[in-house]
Amino acid sequence: MRVITALFIAALCALGVCQEAAPIPEEVSKFDNWVGTWTAKEKFYMPGAKEPMENEGVMTITKSLGGRYIEGRYSTEMMGQKMEGMHLMTYDPDRKKWIGYWFDSAAPGIMEMEGDLVGNKLTMVSKPVAIPGMADKQTFRATWDTKDKDNVLFLLELQTGNDWAKMIESEYKRKS
Repeated sequence: MRVITALFIAALCALGVCQEAAPIPEEVSKFDNWVGTWTAKEKFYMPGAKEPMENEGVMTITKSLGGRYIEGRYSTEMMGQKMEGMHLMTYDPDRKKWIGYWFDSAAPGIMEMEGDLVGNKLTMVSKPVAIPGMADKQTFRATWDTKDKDNVLFLLELQTGNDWAKMIESEYKRKS
């Protein structure tokens, strides 16, 4: 099967269909300092709860797909259940926007986001996405605030009308 795939690709290139890969935007290197393993102290804000639920998680960040994407792999255990997630993000020079994709073990869908880096804060807003247990599609805003090489704050908010409600607040500290 590999031989057939390689021959197919070679034939396409011979016909002039193949193109050189687009260069990796230099903006992606702005997050090289994120590569490594991070521990998180987290607060989950539940509707109707007086106090947030506290939790701990681990995020491992690498450069992937030839260095074009920043990939984060998250894991935690919450209320006796393991939760895993994966985030891919890169810079799209044509749109002049950061784009990101979030996948997790809680739902089959994908969250697509886009946004801007201003100073040390990357803020991305999702397209409306279906969330298990919620009637309508929801829009989220994620903000990463790089305090220094060993500390990143993360905030996830849910759009409620014209306002944003805090959902998750995390403080990531470099482990390695």
